[in-house]
Amino acid sequence: MLQRERDELTLRKFKKDVESLRSSDAFSAYILLGGLASKEQDVEGMRENHSKALKIRPKYPDANINYANSLKHLGFYTEAREHAQRALLADHTHLPTLNDLIEMCLFSGRIREAKKWLRNLRRIKHEKANESRKLILRASELLDECGVSDDDVERLLQLKMSVLHKQKVYPARTIADTFEDEESAWLNFFVEVNVSPAEAVELNFKAAGELAVSDIPPYVTDSVVATFTFVVS
Repeated sequence: MLQRERDELTLRKFKKDVESLRSSDAFSAYILLGGLASKEQDVEGMRENHSKALKIRPKYPDANINYANSLKHLGFYTEAREHAQRALLADHTHLPTLNDLIEMCLFSGRIREAKKWLRNLRRIKHEKANESRKLILRASELLDECGVSDDDVERLLQLKMSVLHKQKVYPARTIADTFEDEESAWLNFFVEVNVSPAEAVELNFKAAGELAVSDIPPYVTDSVVATFTFVVS
């Protein structure tokens, strides 16, 4: 039996086990089903199951942070940030949720919000957190210098991600970084997608067309760049 066939059998068994869990623990079952739907890029199923979990326990942090992570996995970064904020409001001492929220702020374009949440993270000595801190602080400085607001960055990223979602394509990974030379500096988002190089070019072409007819001003696109790239295997 091929590995792929074994994986499919394991997944079917897991789904069956989770479905049987609904009679005794519907809340946990819906969270697990929502996460599985996200992995399978089933947006409707992901939303439906996580929404059911939220109806059962609307103020429970796990309901919101699991929904947030499923949304993040599919590139719905603004919605993910909103649910992570709700989870943190319910338990403001939960440091993994704070880390998740900072990342979701960054990928949704809310750089100053990420900087604000970083103040609560100072006591954490963790390599990933330190790397994020340097990037967010420099990105915030850069955007201040260019007069670009968080709203501007978020609108640009939402436009780009909407191009992916219209094609039913979802990010494999998103990377943010700042770039500088002698004449200029900018914030760059690389969105890796599981497509061919030609398809990545086509996605960037579609995004450029959407951007051309939008009301996002040039000073924003001069300072913030979001590019689709194919995953190198």
